[in-house]
Amino acid sequence: MADVTALLRSAGFAGDGVELRTVAGRSALRGTTLAQLVEDPGALASAVDAYADLQQEQFGPTAARHVAALWLLQDVSWIHAVLSVGLISAHGVSLRCSDDGLAMELPRDMFFGVQLAEDAVMTTVATNQAERALAYAEARHHLAALLAPLQEPMHEHLRAGARAFWACVTDMATGAICTGANGDEHRMASTLASFDDADTAASCDDASAQLLSGEQLVSSPAGPIRRRHGCCLLYTIEGMSLCFSCPRIRVAG
Repeated sequence: MADVTALLRSAGFAGDGVELRTVAGRSALRGTTLAQLVEDPGALASAVDAYADLQQEQFGPTAARHVAALWLLQDVSWIHAVLSVGLISAHGVSLRCSDDGLAMELPRDMFFGVQLAEDAVMTTVATNQAERALAYAEARHHLAALLAPLQEPMHEHLRAGARAFWACVTDMATGAICTGANGDEHRMASTLASFDDADTAASCDDASAQLLSGEQLVSSPAGPIRRRHGCCLLYTIEGMSLCFSCPRIRVAG
């Protein structure tokens, strides 16, 4: 199996605090898997509680529990998206793991401890533009099918409907894509378009239609970033403000 840590570093994810290591098989994983969050209501509630406690320590009493639940969903979606779509632009590599093949140390704080089981990963290597377009479409389908079982269990914790759930998953995927494009506006636009290509995605099957479309780049002090479909709710915490990628900010046009 490829050196995933080296791939992440060279694709621009070194600053995101991911501490990833691989293990031979699922039985060696230590941490919380997506499958556990889906199948065990107690594990999911405990994970949300852990995020809520951390946010209370970091931000104070105005940090609400449903915001913590959204940030848990962001982290779970993001790390799976990083592996499946975030490496395609830089390396032409897509790593698609099963719901029990990646274990996370929750809650994520300054560092995000992740373990990946080598026997639970399907690796695709794209060597030309057509293959990369197909890799994005297949990864889009993979993420939709992978995260779909988490939607219903998360509902009571998020206090939001299906669109908010899928907006979050989509935003984590497009965020990973933009990071993997290393801030190059042309690459960001073209890779987002590949991920967003409804015709290509539909050829994989209708599961990918649950993810949102209509990606858009907006300006920020650090350069162009993709506009989110859903709000991260950071602004609801006292002393915090809207992010530059927030969909609540009106875009001139």
